[in-house]
Order: sequence, then structure tokens, then C-alpha cells
Amino acid sequence: MQTEYVSHVVDAAHMRNIGEQSISNKIQAVLELVKNAYDGDAEKCIVRFYGEEIDGKGVKMTKIEIEDSGIGMTKNDIKNKLMKVGTANKIENTYSPKFHRRVSGAKGMGHYSMQRLGTKTIITTTPEPHEYREFFNYDNSTYALEINWNDYVSGKDFQNISHKLTSTQSNGCYGTKIEITGLRDSWDISEKDNDIQKLARNMGNIMLPSVLESSEHAFNPTIEVIGFDVDLPQSKGGLLSHAPYKIKASLRKDKVFLKIYQKPKRTRKSSEHVVVVSKTKKTNAVCGNADFTLYWFVSKPEKWAKGLFNSRELEMQLKENYGVRIYNDGVRIMPYGEKGNDWLGLDSRKAGPQSGGKVRNQTLIGMIEITRENNPDIVETTTREAIKENAEFRSLREDFAIRAIEEFEVHVGQIIAQEEEYAKKTKPGNIAQVEIEEAKEKIDEIKSLPTNQKESIKANLTKASNQVILQDQQRKKSEETLTANIEMYRNLATVGIQTIAFNHEIIDPVAFVKGKLETFYNSYDKISEKDKKRFILEALERITRTLNWADRIREFSSILAGVDVLKKKRSVIPISETLCDIRTSMLPILEVSHIEMQKPIVAGYVPDIRMNKASFESIFINLVSNSIKALNKVRDRKKTIKIHVSTSDAYITFRFEDNGYGIPDMHRDDIFRPFFTTYKSPGDRGTGMGLTIVKDIIETDYNGTVILQDTVCEEDERGEGKTAFLIRLPIREVKQT
Repeated sequence: MQTEYVSHVVDAAHMRNIGEQSISNKIQAVLELVKNAYDGDAEKCIVRFYGEEIDGKGVKMTKIEIEDSGIGMTKNDIKNKLMKVGTANKIENTYSPKFHRRVSGAKGMGHYSMQRLGTKTIITTTPEPHEYREFFNYDNSTYALEINWNDYVSGKDFQNISHKLTSTQSNGCYGTKIEITGLRDSWDISEKDNDIQKLARNMGNIMLPSVLESSEHAFNPTIEVIGFDVDLPQSKGGLLSHAPYKIKASLRKDKVFLKIYQKPKRTRKSSEHVVVVSKTKKTNAVCGNADFTLYWFVSKPEKWAKGLFNSRELEMQLKENYGVRIYNDGVRIMPYGEKGNDWLGLDSRKAGPQSGGKVRNQTLIGMIEITRENNPDIVETTTREAIKENAEFRSLREDFAIRAIEEFEVHVGQIIAQEEEYAKKTKPGNIAQVEIEEAKEKIDEIKSLPTNQKESIKANLTKASNQVILQDQQRKKSEETLTANIEMYRNLATVGIQTIAFNHEIIDPVAFVKGKLETFYNSYDKISEKDKKRFILEALERITRTLNWADRIREFSSILAGVDVLKKKRSVIPISETLCDIRTSMLPILEVSHIEMQKPIVAGYVPDIRMNKASFESIFINLVSNSIKALNKVRDRKKTIKIHVSTSDAYITFRFEDNGYGIPDMHRDDIFRPFFTTYKSPGDRGTGMGLTIVKDIIETDYNGTVILQDTVCEEDERGEGKTAFLIRLPIREVKQT
């Protein structure tokens, strides 16, 4: 017997295919390279477009350069990060080494972006030596790497394609320059909102506003054009300019001066906010003068973060930067306003309806500014980890900040109510009703028209009015039905996922039963009565397990049965009891795989909630199904699934965990993406929709959150695999009414 070992070989054309599929267009490609400059601790980044004007035919773009003032790349960085596609560097190191920025780029996207933009790339980089990086004497150099993307063609092995890397004495100017030629796309500059202007606008959206960025190390990307002219908008951080509402409050002695701003819905300039309320309030504050600026992102991100790139970039900025900060003489005091630091206690207040209710910490970005001269008693603790909780600081919080926010909430609530009332009045149906009534009055004023004709015309107008009312009622019913149907289809998708799993699970039992029955039939006269009984019992056991799974699907499907989907929209759900029912119904399936699903652990009092029952079950059925797959991949330990439930003033929290295979680092950012699955083998192929449905139900229907809180992949730490999801449902969204 001869033994040999073989390895995977990647066809070079795969690089081009991945790049084209990963980077949807040229603007996104440039943005990814600008993000890499930000992640590389650059303070400046210049995107240069070189073009040639062609008479009567516009401009032909010949080269794109992206040059930054960052820390550059060492030889090790080039070989093991840049040239290692899909490295886990940005997953393992989520903050930049020098300025400690939260990295914004995605693994491998820079590589694919260069390939997407042009056929040839020259990267020139000079690494900066500093205490946070590994730096050798030979890195006191300027490196130049040349890549010809045309070398990546079908028939060549990916790892056998080499590129020229040269080094010269360091030029002393740290940073990286990327030159891209052989451009694959034309860049149109003829329209008002042309390609380069779109790029400039979206570059602003990947920047933090100056008030959120450290002024010492602010990131400032710009665009230059060479060989042609084009009007370039200023690229300012766009997040705060998209806030639907903001407030500016000033505390001066015993008065608070307030101005509330609203962003007009149809403004041309995204930075425009107009004053809608201006007032002065008396206060008993014992602290000194202070200023407060607050931005409220009251609605869902898709309503204020519009555009091709805005929604993703701006929503990420809000998630990373929400909170109310404190600045003393221009210096920020930590940890106030850090992610999760709700020092004003906004989330613990009794919340009303979101459209006109109270603000939540996660939807705010705010700055309180004080000075030592005006507030000498507001001082940090000895450890400089917080401000001393004295009367002056409590007054700053309660008599100024909270007071201003409460005024803000009242007036914004009135504005929203007025907008809703105006929207009702301006609906086509309401306008038609008013015009019909006016027409009836005018008919009575026509003296030359016989009475019988007047009555006939008015009768026809009344019929038209009734028809308008009927149409409006049908429209409302259609909208309600559509909403309920969307909810139902998500749950039907869960039935489909379970059915696929059922199909996979019955393959082995059916084959087993078939084999037993064939043996039983062919050897009936030769086997003993004892063996006959054993064959029958074993086959019966396998059939029973299969039917238990089928019963689970039938039971879940029965929740969706019936014609009137509206009646199934929401009902009262006792959490602990319902989770126990799910556990009981799935026990036969869990037992087949020797998995223990523990009874839910409920910490303290957890109220009943009001949700679509099928949706609630969908969440946990999908999570349990994923856990079963993950646990079936491990063999060396007791397999468990746990659910822990707790409550606070604002949220009901579920922690769902298993000690299965875990999720590889490379997939952590992808698990909620539609159709993404880590199960690729034909015998165990997943749909890639389970976690997508979970996220959609929690975040879209109930305004909650679901995150991958913790995971260890079995392939990284043998025997330590685990996965934990954290679900938070806002009580105001699921409370009984």
C-alpha cells in the first residue's frame, strides 16, 4: 500500500471572482481603501483622480491614488497581512495600534478593492517605528510592491503567482500610497451628482463628526483631481447632520435657555436643521453655567440614514458612539458617554410609545460642556475614573440635563403628533371628503338649478363619498393583512427549516427500519421469537423518534393554521411556561443526539409578554436547531443547551448558550446574513436563514437586539467549544396593554 498526502489548490481566477462578488461597485471599492487608511492610524488620506480631457467626449480617467499618513506596513505586515487574503487580523485586533481607533474595514476587502478598480497596483509604504508594533532594523525602509491582477487567470495556482517587492532606504515620510492603473470603470463627471461627488459625500459618512473624533488625531480624507475640473463637496462627518432632531440648551445662573431643532424632511442639504421651539425655563440648579447639545435619532435607521452607503456606515457609527459625553475645559471626562454607560439613567425611566415617548440612551449622541471656572466643585475622583457624586454634579444631571431632555421629549412629541395629524388631513381620501362636502354646499347656492337635480347630484356625491370611505377602509385592512402576512411568512420559513432538518434526520432511521424489516422478512423462518421481538422493538423505537419530530413540526404549523391571520397577531405569552413547552416538545429529538436542554433559569420576577406566539417560538426553535447541529459535531463531553432569562426596568433579556462546536472567527460577522451557512456538506447542508429570521423578528418586529455575545470555536481550543447569544426585548414593545 502506498500513502501520500494532498493539499487544496486554489485556481488563480478565484481571486477575481471573489473580488467582483465582494465589492459591488467602484465607489465602494475606493471607500474600503479609505477605511484601511483610517484603520492604519492615518490622520490624512488623499484620494487622487488623474484624468485626460478628451474634446467633446468628457474625461478619461487614467489613474487613482490613495495616499495616507498612517503608520505604514512593515515587511511582516506585507507578507503576512496584506498578502495573506482573509487574515483574521481585524477580528483579533479590533482597535488600531497607535490611536486606538475602532477598526472599520473588513478582512480582505482592501485586496479585493484594488483588484476591482484596476489591472495593476503599486503599493509604496514606509513603516513608522513605535512601541505598539514589532519593528526590525531592516524595516527602516520604504517598500514598493507591484501587483499585476491580470496574472490571476484560470489555470494558474493562486499560491504560485509572485509579485515584485523592493526596498530602499526610508524616505522618512511614514504612510502608504496605492497607485491603481488600467482602470476597469469609467468615472462619469458630467452629471450634477456625478461619481466623484457621490464618493466625496460617502467619504464624509465614514468619518466621525469633529465633536466625536479626538481633535488631536482626527481623520480627514479628501479628494484631489488632476488634469480636469469638478466641483467637490466638503467631506464632513455626516452622522450628526442626519439626526431628525437636536437640542441646544444653556444653563445660565437660574435659567435654562432651550432651542429645539428639526431636520426638514425635504431639505437639499443634509446638514440643515431649523429651529422649531425656542424658550426659557427657570431652574433651581446649584451647579454653575453649562452647555448641552443633544442629537436624537428617534426613528429607525432606514428613515434617517438614506442612500446607497449611508445606512450601513451611519448606523454603525451610531452603535459605536451613542451616549452623552461630558467635557471639562474641552477635555473629555471618562467613562461618561462610553458605549453602554447610561449615566443619566435614561433607559430606566418609564418609557412611552417610541413615536412620541421618551428618549433611549442608544438613540442619542450628546455633549455637556462645563469649565472649572464655573464649576469648581464638579471634580473627578482620586482614581480619575468618575466624577464625585456631590450636590453640584447631581444638579448638573437632574436640574439641567434631565430637565432639558424632558422639555425636548414634550415638544418633539407635539411635533410628531402634529405631523401625524397633518398626514391624516392630507391623505387623498380625506382631501376628497372635504372637497365633496364643499361641492354639496356650492350646489345649493346655484339658484338656476332645479331642486330635484340638486338632490340627484348631491346623492351621487354622497355615493362617491361612501366609496372613498370604503376604499380607505379596504386600504387599511390590506396594510394590516400585509403586516400580519409578513410575520406569518417568517414563521412559515421556520417550518420550512424544520422540515429540511426533519428530512435529514429521517434518512438514517428509515434506512435502519428498512434494513431490519428486510432481514426480518428474508429470515423469518430462521430467527428465534426473541430476535423477532427485538427487531420489531428496535424498528418501532426508530419510527417513534421520527414521528416525534414530525409531531413537533405539525404542532408549530398548527399555530399558523386558519384563514384569518390577523387574529394570530399577538397574544399573552408566559415566558417560562412557553420555553418549557418548547423544551418538552423537542426532548425526543434532543435525546437522539444525547443533548440535555436544561429547564430555563429565570432570575427574579419576569412578566408575561404580548407577542406573536409563532414568532416567539420561531426564535427559540431556530436557536435550538442550530445548537443541535453544533453539538452533533462534538463527541468528548456532556452536551448541554441553557436558557437564562432576566428582567430590568427597560428590558427582558435572554441568554441562549450551548457547548457545541462554536463559530470560527472568520464567520462571526456573517452569521446573521441571509443564506450564509457554515454547513456545506450535502448530508448536513443548512439553509442559512435561521439566524436571519431570529434577527428579523427581534429587531424589526419588536425593536430589540440580538448579538453573538460569546463563542469559542472547537478548532481553536479543543474541548472548549461554545456559543452564546444575547437577546434583549424592550418591555415597552412587548408589555401587555
